[in-house]
Amino acid sequence: MKQILMFILICSAISNCFANDSLKVVPKKSFDMLQIKTDSVNFLEIVTCGNYVYFPFGFNQKREEPVLQVLNHFADSIVNYPNADTVLRFHSLKYRSSQLLLFFDNDPEASVSLYILKGQILDKSIPFSNGIHIGMTIESFLKKFFNRFPNRWVSNLEKIVFDSCVEGIKHIYCFSNHRLVQIRFEPVGIVFKI
Repeated sequence: MKQILMFILICSAISNCFANDSLKVVPKKSFDMLQIKTDSVNFLEIVTCGNYVYFPFGFNQKREEPVLQVLNHFADSIVNYPNADTVLRFHSLKYRSSQLLLFFDNDPEASVSLYILKGQILDKSIPFSNGIHIGMTIESFLKKFFNRFPNRWVSNLEKIVFDSCVEGIKHIYCFSNHRLVQIRFEPVGIVFKI
């Protein structure tokens, strides 16, 4: 009887270990995840220092031309914002229902030269790096950034937020019926109009 009880306890402990193990999130190294937070079953916020959060279109250029070539189907207009003793030059890009506000820092000392200040992507033809696109499944989306992600979280997720660890931009990925339907870029602490 003692052996049966011991066997049941060992099996129970092993089962609990595997159950707890299935709750672990394992990010890809390139994603450089610092923290993961959730306050409900349908919302997830992830703080990351990975390049994707700064360069979701796959570029890391010091010049404007390569960026605008990647986004060549957007109509581009220059918007000037007065700032103290200078005027900042922004690119306001529009394509169908999608729009972006970009700033190119011409400072040679700057480590990041492109800033996405604000935007909304609704069209699936917009080219993101990592193969991210409107219409993809939430499972496919998560596989781009994680080696392992708990299945029990996936079924209820409607919104995933990537919060940059330094620059103050958030990516908000909205899902409906397990498909990506909208991507928003929102600045933290600053208001910009497109």
